[in-house]
Amino acid sequence: VSPSFNLKPVYTKIRTPPSAMIARELHDELGALLTMLKLDLALTADKAAATKALRKRFDELLERVHSALQVVKRISTNLRPATLDTLGLMATIRWYLVQFSHSTGIETELKLPEYVRLSDVSNIAVFRIIQEGLTNVANHSGAKKVMVNVCKRQGELIVEIIDNGRGISEQDLQRQNSFGVTGMHERAQYLGGSLSICGLPGEGTQLVLKIPLDD
Repeated sequence: VSPSFNLKPVYTKIRTPPSAMIARELHDELGALLTMLKLDLALTADKAAATKALRKRFDELLERVHSALQVVKRISTNLRPATLDTLGLMATIRWYLVQFSHSTGIETELKLPEYVRLSDVSNIAVFRIIQEGLTNVANHSGAKKVMVNVCKRQGELIVEIIDNGRGISEQDLQRQNSFGVTGMHERAQYLGGSLSICGLPGEGTQLVLKIPLDD
């Protein structure tokens, strides 16, 4: 896989609320409400379900509430993975690469520094950009292998995601209007950095993220 592409950063500005707070509110407030609703439905079903039809209806409602609880759990976890708090960014990236390779069958290669000092907001943003970048590799590239290189250079954190897939054309780059790609650019710019995506048809695609390191 060749990393020698001509990079063209795209700049956008965004103001994003702290994802940790959103995750906490989803988990604690909405999760608690849905849990109480599930318990109330179960108690009501035991008392009022005199017919099989009514009992079936209550069971369906309970299943819907259970599904909603699972969605809340998934969204709150996605907003802020627990491993970021317990293990840190580098270990979380390493863990995610293992999960990615296992679920997609795409071979991964990873290079990480031992330690990076970043704010909580930066940790989440960097992880989400890597996650979205790898999702795009899995969905669109047809790659057999992807490399994720993270390094510190001249006061910046640099993240490269390089795959050996079908590549991306200039026309494809002009159509970068998907929510995922736009979100990556916005996260990078919110951190005062830049993100570029480029490639050559048949020679793979390269994503490069650059953000300033915390002092």
